[in-house]
Amino acid sequence: MRSLKRAALSVSKQFRRSGLLLLLFSVIISLLLVGFGIQKAVEVANKQAKQQMKAEMSIQPDYMKAYQDGKESVPQIDSDMVENIKNIPHVKKVIVDTKAYINNEYELYMTDQQKEMFANDNMQSMGLKEGQKEPKQYLYGISDKNQIEVFKKGQAFLVEGEFPYESKKQNPLLISKEVAELNKLKVGNTYKSNGGDLANKPIEYTVCGIFDYQDPAPAKEGNNNMMTFKHPMEEEKNLLYTTIDVAKKTMLLNNPKGKVQYESVKLVIDNVEEITGIQKYIKEKLEGEWDYMNFTSDFDQYEKMTAAINQVANIANMILVIGGIAGVVILTLILLLSFKDRIFEFGILLSLGESKVNIACQAVLEGLIILVVAFVLGIGISQPIADAASQSLLENQVQKVEEKKEDSEGNANEMVVIGGSHMDEQTEVKQIDKISVATKDVKTLGMTLVVSFCILLFSTVFPLALLFRKDPKVILLAKD
Repeated sequence: MRSLKRAALSVSKQFRRSGLLLLLFSVIISLLLVGFGIQKAVEVANKQAKQQMKAEMSIQPDYMKAYQDGKESVPQIDSDMVENIKNIPHVKKVIVDTKAYINNEYELYMTDQQKEMFANDNMQSMGLKEGQKEPKQYLYGISDKNQIEVFKKGQAFLVEGEFPYESKKQNPLLISKEVAELNKLKVGNTYKSNGGDLANKPIEYTVCGIFDYQDPAPAKEGNNNMMTFKHPMEEEKNLLYTTIDVAKKTMLLNNPKGKVQYESVKLVIDNVEEITGIQKYIKEKLEGEWDYMNFTSDFDQYEKMTAAINQVANIANMILVIGGIAGVVILTLILLLSFKDRIFEFGILLSLGESKVNIACQAVLEGLIILVVAFVLGIGISQPIADAASQSLLENQVQKVEEKKEDSEGNANEMVVIGGSHMDEQTEVKQIDKISVATKDVKTLGMTLVVSFCILLFSTVFPLALLFRKDPKVILLAKD
């Protein structure tokens, strides 16, 4: 109690020193509140971003890379790989994208531009094996319409009959309204084709349903750029859908005991944060040409979403470190000079029997009184500073990330994509360009108070330790 009274009296009497320390502490506390507040806001934003992500990952062959590297055979995902993936911890479900190639004599839907460009196209005939027929249509095996993005988005919908997985018909087949009209087909008609690896083994399907597809971005008239067109095989209106079992049967017509080759595989995972670990496990532990596989997930988008705010968090860390170090150095120098001016006072107290510990406690209490006042002031002024600083920093970082993105994607739209999955696309996301910083959050206030007190304690005890190395009589007789 005696030390507290002396501390209060010293603070009130030494007005200039107290005012200088109050200003310094207010600056330090404001920096800490802003820094910790930004860190907390970024942490909350990251959690919210993760909640938007689907805990799913898709794997599909990278045909473009295989072609560029001159591989003689294309990478494949087979049934053995899928079985191994199913046994990986944290993988709840595995959904395969089963796609077969078939040959037939039916007329396909083509736009005027496609007729002009592809009617006499013989590219598909190049490189065919002996006895192999030219693939003409893709046949997808599905167990749920939502596996197909255009159905999930409502761009395609059933207009007649039923979906293959709902049908009891033999080898059920879902075709588009355009293919049905061009070939005068109805529900219940037979769809004769050739399947297998060589697309030369006869198989008959039964039309179980007809769907309509509304193209959200039809090709513009007069645009004859090959880079912007689909081959008729890739045209949504020419795709065929059946059950997974029938698609597998179609693939294995040439070799019934062979392995099923999948177009892609989607993993449903119990936690989005396990995606990176599972990807690493697959590449390191499972056999396969993983260097020629694309691993895609919403977690990739998560990194894009949070790139700017994470940069802001890094800047906030720098502010905390630099502000803390600068605060300790400046405060230590100020208190060292102040204590030197009070050396005679400390000498008298020591001569009267006061212990060095009590004197140190008095000095700490003096700083603590000023610290409490500065803490209250810091709470009042830090919120507007935090709002302005965080938004300015974030806008700057968002702009930098966008510029890097534009540079890296400069030629992306001019690339030809070979192959590709017909399953769900990645969730489209935007960068987080706004965060809510709360400097009055309990955790933020607590961390700021603890760090401020540690700065005060070190900056007070260290100079006193240097002074108190001398004998009390020497301290009492000291003039400087």
